[in-house]
Amino acid sequence: MEKPPSPKNLGRGLENPEMDRRELVNLFAKLRQEKGAKHPDEHEFNDDPKVIKANDKFFAWVKQEDAKADKAGTQKAHFENLLSKDLFYVDAGFDDPDYLDEVASEFLSQDLDDAESVTDEDLSEIIAKFRNKIDELKSKIGSKN
Repeated sequence: MEKPPSPKNLGRGLENPEMDRRELVNLFAKLRQEKGAKHPDEHEFNDDPKVIKANDKFFAWVKQEDAKADKAGTQKAHFENLLSKDLFYVDAGFDDPDYLDEVASEFLSQDLDDAESVTDEDLSEIIAKFRNKIDELKSKIGSKN
């Protein structure tokens, strides 16, 4: 699976890409509830026209946040952006244990390893956030099994 999951129809119909993460997470949470989806890659979920439109907004938001992190020019901004993107679908309520494991064991763990290898900037705060989220997700996975 790609990181983050990348449904079809990237980038169509984006008049105003300025997006607020909380509003976008709430939109995906509502769509997830309507469709009963547990994993963001479920075909029934991604084939819905409302979801396709929401995905366009998501990818515009990703582009917007990447540009902000690039403009900030710090490792901290880079890793804060990665953490926000890694947890987007989790924050929207997608709770399939396999998906949560993928986020914890692949996305967050890889980003944590990368952050720990940075030597020219103090990233102890963001490293702690990555560790806490990994532990939190692994705990959720354990309670679902």
